[in-house]
Amino acid sequence: MQMAMVFIYGVLSASSVIMGKTLGSNQMEKVRPYVNTIMILSAIIGVGAAGFILLSKGFFINLYQIDDATKQL
Repeated sequence: MQMAMVFIYGVLSASSVIMGKTLGSNQMEKVRPYVNTIMILSAIIGVGAAGFILLSKGFFINLYQIDDATKQL
């Protein structure tokens, strides 16, 4: 899960830099397309991160010696 969060934080930081530079240079006509693109990319990345976590959870759980009842949780 932390690998996905690192990637998500990286995308958020990059998008804030892009928006800050655009707003700082007073290019207001570019703001709305950037916002729409960032929203779509954020949704896609969120779904991808959730899929990665769900698909890889079994692998990581099997690395540890835990009871089968606990694994079912």
